[in-house]
Amino acid sequence: MVIDNKLDGKVVYVVSDNASNMKKAFEVLQISASDEQPVHGTSAEDIFDDPTLFEDLDDNDKDEVEQTLDRHCLSRLSCFAHSMQLVVKDGMEKCSSVRPVMAKCCKLASLCHQSALFREQFELAFGEGHSIPSANATRWSSTYHQLSSVLQLEDHKMTELLRQSGHDNLIFSAKDSAALQELVEILQPFAEVTDN
Repeated sequence: MVIDNKLDGKVVYVVSDNASNMKKAFEVLQISASDEQPVHGTSAEDIFDDPTLFEDLDDNDKDEVEQTLDRHCLSRLSCFAHSMQLVVKDGMEKCSSVRPVMAKCCKLASLCHQSALFREQFELAFGEGHSIPSANATRWSSTYHQLSSVLQLEDHKMTELLRQSGHDNLIFSAKDSAALQELVEILQPFAEVTDN
């Protein structure tokens, strides 16, 4: 791909997330490319679980690995979006005052996606095809989108729907609504930076 796209010698940095397996893979790449010790002062035996790992490659594969190592870049940058993900995720986990509100939003999203009866009642109240997006652990911005979509719902309609469907425990108090509003306002700039 590097040769096909005429990028040979033009790749200056490798961008990866901050996971330990990515850092270790880069250390392996550095050791494979040079005879010098890596920055941390560890040897090839410390990095490789099996130092004979590449010895059983056939000639074609060995040539391809050597050519790739000859052309690779030795400078790694951390992915900004991944770093932002970790910062915001850690911040939200430490902020215990918003956990109950976030849990209610998550349960509402689950109801919309898992209960056909609730989804039907929800669409009657808020419009056909309208829903609350699910959040996933790998993208903190999905939590932001979930929270902001709940915030946009009309309080009185949501309260009435939850009462009629027997989910009084998910009704937002004035304190819950204020906390949700504040959380969305705090997270909005982070979401803009992450999405753009």
